[in-house]
Amino acid sequence: MRPLAPPPCGFFRYSVRSSRFAACNHCGPTTVRVHVDVRGGGSTNDYHLCVSPGRTQLPGAGPNYLNAYRIGGAGYPSGQHTGHTSH
Repeated sequence: MRPLAPPPCGFFRYSVRSSRFAACNHCGPTTVRVHVDVRGGGSTNDYHLCVSPGRTQLPGAGPNYLNAYRIGGAGYPSGQHTGHTSH
């Protein structure tokens, strides 16, 4: 059996059997703040999340997510979840 390849840096989707998921893989050495684009509702459903280095599973079904991208630097506490604000 061949070992699984590491996930790409940034936002990605993946499947386990018939379930689909979304995650963000932060390849840097510090925590960062990411903007998470959620399908439907315009920016009112979007949110900001602080992630640590490595993979962070986004909650719920993968098809609900459009993207996740870095908007801030180090210093945010990992797991901090806030509503969408302009950036």
